[in-house]
Amino acid sequence: MAENMDNGGRLIPYEYLGNGSGTLNYNSSGSESSSSSDEDAYEYTQRKEKFYKHLFNSPLKKIRFSVNSKNRKDTSDPTHSCVIDLEEKNIGLFNQVVGFNVISASIPQSHYTITTDTISPGGQVNYLWKGIGEDGNAPGGGGLNAISPGIYTATELASEISGFNPANSTTYDGKTGKFTFTNPVYVDSNNPSLAKILGLDPNGGPAGVLVSPHHIDMRRTSSFDIEIQEIPSICCIHTDHSNNIVARIPVDGSQGSILNYHSQTTDLSTNHFFPIKLSKLSINILDEDGELLNLNGTDYHMICEATVLGDLPEDF
Repeated sequence: MAENMDNGGRLIPYEYLGNGSGTLNYNSSGSESSSSSDEDAYEYTQRKEKFYKHLFNSPLKKIRFSVNSKNRKDTSDPTHSCVIDLEEKNIGLFNQVVGFNVISASIPQSHYTITTDTISPGGQVNYLWKGIGEDGNAPGGGGLNAISPGIYTATELASEISGFNPANSTTYDGKTGKFTFTNPVYVDSNNPSLAKILGLDPNGGPAGVLVSPHHIDMRRTSSFDIEIQEIPSICCIHTDHSNNIVARIPVDGSQGSILNYHSQTTDLSTNHFFPIKLSKLSINILDEDGELLNLNGTDYHMICEATVLGDLPEDF
């Protein structure tokens, strides 16, 4: 059984039919196709068999190269996505690539705790309802408040929220790891990141809460997902937001620190895909919800490893 480039870099399944003629029939699902395609199918399969023979009988080369986001192709917006032209930056043009891994990465935790990045239509991660009565009204001038974007400690964030209405304070209890609010607060389902930061349940209802039901998490995200769109999904991590995650990096430092990642043997993919030419990398750094992280203009770098075939036969 073989696979094709369709479906994440895998080769399309094929099968020999027991018709005594040695004819090969196949289609994208691996089932029998019409006789008119037999000749093309046979030629296709011969080519794939040459590839597999070469793959398993010739030594593979592993080439490591460095990528720095400062070499991004478009420098007008150094905040989100990053496209790096490997050939243009003299890093290399890699032909016949059949495997890929991120060996190490250094990423600054320069993203804000509270941002204004849109999570979904109609919602932003810095919107908080404070001072909401059970009837859904906002007594005392409460209502929808926008927390200023920035990096916060728990105490600083409590002070910021208190500023919405000085008569209604918010405090942080370091022993319990929770906020206490004088007036009920809640965030809606558009704000999962803010809910996690404040220890709240998204869409908690207009009655809100006076004490965070959960321990707060000031990290904003528990991991960085490195997404590279050119890498076939067969050797990537599959998540609910992307099938092209080449590395997941746990966030274990404080805001403003450098997150250094060194892959372990169990982190590396040993899968191979049909040979591709790798001339550029389109890189996204995503949070745990699949949203692009804004690193506020700071740069990161990675060491990548491409697994490359030796020279293919001339008739391949």
